[in-house]
Amino acid sequence: MNLQGKINLLKLEKTGLMMVNGRSGAKLCVVIPVEENDIYVSRDESLKPKGAYLSINAWQSNSESGVDQYGNSHSVKQGFSREFRERMDEEEMRAKPFIGNLRPWERKEQPITAPTAQASADEYDDLPF
Repeated sequence: MNLQGKINLLKLEKTGLMMVNGRSGAKLCVVIPVEENDIYVSRDESLKPKGAYLSINAWQSNSESGVDQYGNSHSVKQGFSREFRERMDEEEMRAKPFIGNLRPWERKEQPITAPTAQASADEYDDLPF
């Protein structure tokens, strides 16, 4: 079964929105503290960051129909490393909010249309990081 869903990034600890100035002007960005959210940052041989991973746990709905009133079949909560969990008590763990939901992904047939112009990689080369 294929699933689709949304994750509310602002539910993570001490996360917010911030305007960041770049070469092409200011852009609205989501700022997520790494340490407070137990985000694993992988690095290459030169120690340059190459990935930032947020663990999640998802489980299926217990309702008879298998979906909630919005069609969601699964709930999503943040997952944590053993080291991070050991620093929290049980009440702190339970207080971590749900960060999203998933539902079955149904592919809808799209009408065939004429090809459109593709954006080149250079058009996206203006991010400040």
